[in-house]
Amino acid sequence: MVPIPTAIGRYFVENLVGIGGMGQIFKAHDPEIRRSVAIKLISTELMSGGKRAEYIRRFRREAQAAARCAHPNIVAIYDFALHEGQPFIAMEFVYGASLRQALDAAPVMAVPDAIGIMLQVLDALASAHAMGVIHQDIKPANVLTNQFGWPALTDFGISR
Repeated sequence: MVPIPTAIGRYFVENLVGIGGMGQIFKAHDPEIRRSVAIKLISTELMSGGKRAEYIRRFRREAQAAARCAHPNIVAIYDFALHEGQPFIAMEFVYGASLRQALDAAPVMAVPDAIGIMLQVLDALASAHAMGVIHQDIKPANVLTNQFGWPALTDFGISR
């Protein structure tokens, strides 16, 4: 396991919160505006080969696509930059779990709760589509639920 950095760009890393296909997600603190953020740092393994430029393009496209989609049920993007040559995205930190984690913990959900979550996710998708962005990776792991149970769509990594 790679050691957790103390800082990524201007953000002070607090802890590792997840590992995905393209890299790691950290909870961090933005000292400039005093808020918690999630930092998605692309994996160094992806950056070490001949496809480095392709991965940076893909990662930048993810940031741009998600940033265009301002909606209460889409995780907000705050920044895209490089840290020691590795691209990262700073985004809204959602206090809660993914829908996948919630379903693993309690596989049976009340029908009104499930409908409420899906209507909000569909509204977020409609908003993204209106901006010309197609997510292409809708799954419970990419729907975060905050402490109130409200969903927030994330991971626009393979969007068009």
